[in-house]
Amino acid sequence: ETGPKRDSRCKPVCGQYPRIDTFFSQKDNLGNWQKAKAHPLTISYPIGGIVLANENKAYFHSEKDDGLKTEIYFAEKSGDEWQPPQKIAALSSAFGDDDPYVTSSDDEIFFWSNRPGRGGNDIYVSKKINGEWQKPALLPSPINTSANDMQPFLHQNTLYFTSDREGKPKIYQSERIGENWGVPKVVVESNFAVGEPTLTQDGRFLYFVQIFKSEKNESNSDIFYIERK
Repeated sequence: ETGPKRDSRCKPVCGQYPRIDTFFSQKDNLGNWQKAKAHPLTISYPIGGIVLANENKAYFHSEKDDGLKTEIYFAEKSGDEWQPPQKIAALSSAFGDDDPYVTSSDDEIFFWSNRPGRGGNDIYVSKKINGEWQKPALLPSPINTSANDMQPFLHQNTLYFTSDREGKPKIYQSERIGENWGVPKVVVESNFAVGEPTLTQDGRFLYFVQIFKSEKNESNSDIFYIERK
């Protein structure tokens, strides 16, 4: 059962705190989004930050057993069934590691962590060599600062990410030139906090989350998009 009651197969129920769950929606032939459903991977394992390397391989973060930290996992699809998630030991730490982004070639992964770095949350990158993920490297300045830098998404050679280096969280972009990164520029800002940048494959649409605060200081997030003209 989906919708307001979520899916009764989830334990605890999908979409209810303290679980982290992932839902998805598909467009019909007319381009209309359909009703959101819990992703098959989230039924048995509460997950977040899912990204597909291809149709049969997904990366995501999941809470550790103590529910206080997250680690990065992947799962592969065999036939019509997703297999059990596997933790990526090389990317793990004693800290929280979140929101992986993996390239379509499945050989480079970006994520953010609160492990010791430049301060706050920082963005890390790891490369796969001979089929093995290497020790994550802290991205240099000007990507990481003493503020919170997180939620990376790479489109071609442009890194999109969220940062509160100027106060309220905004979405920035930085161009990769060789091993260096250009000065980040703001691409999405609002009177509210924005984050979680995600681009379509052609780079035409940028989807993001905007967080609103109620009079009772309660947070509520909605999904928005902007179109490149």
